[in-house]
Order: sequence, then C-alpha cells, then structure tokens
Amino acid sequence: MDAAQKLLKASAILLAFALLMAAPGWAVTLNVASTTVAIPVASRVSEPVSVTSSASPTTEITFATSINYAGDVAWLYVSGGNMTPASLQFTALNVGGFSATVHTATVTLTPSSPAGVAAVQITVTYNNTGGG
Repeated sequence: MDAAQKLLKASAILLAFALLMAAPGWAVTLNVASTTVAIPVASRVSEPVSVTSSASPTTEITFATSINYAGDVAWLYVSGGNMTPASLQFTALNVGGFSATVHTATVTLTPSSPAGVAAVQITVTYNNTGGG
C-alpha cells in the first residue's frame, strides 16, 4: 500500500507540473485585424477593424481604449465597443486647421478582463498632404 501511495503522489505532482508548464499555451490573446489604419482625407472615417478574442466564443475580452497623439492636439475618435467581438472605427475630428502633414496617433487597447491579457497597439494615420 505504501508503494501505491508514493506512485499516486508522484503521478499527481507530475500532472500538476505538466499542467503548469502547458498553461502559457492556453493564454488568451486580443487579436486585431490590422495594427495600422489610414484614415482617408475625403471621408475622415476608417474602414472597420475587427477585434476578437483568441478564445472566442467561450472567453471574450473587455478592454479600455486610450489614444496617444504624436505632437498633435486630440483629433481622433474611436467607436465600436469595448468587448470582443468588436468592430472599431476611427474618425478624424476637428482637422480642418491641421497643417499639411501626416498626423499619427497610437491607440492602445488595454484588456481588463480576463486578467493577464496583453495590450495591443494600433497606429492610426491621417495624411492631409494631398499626396496620400
């Protein structure tokens, strides 16, 4: 009986170790269809960008959106939700007085649930130079 208990204990420890080692492979990720978006000057609205969970539909991801502007005033509006699956759309607002250059913003999607999901960044550009 003592040998059987030792074998059972060793098997349980081995199983626990194997599960812990495999856990990173089970990680849920936030996926975006594109990490770069160009907003057309004519419409000032981007094509929709799909945001999904790697574990959909069993595990959806709730995320917050923040915007960092590269030397510009706030000009970007993000719509489309804060939980996967989502379809984000980017709109250039108040750009009438902008200088003729490429304006860039970095949109960060920061997951809040479930825990441990990495943030994703999307670079959004608005090019009003007349050449793009």
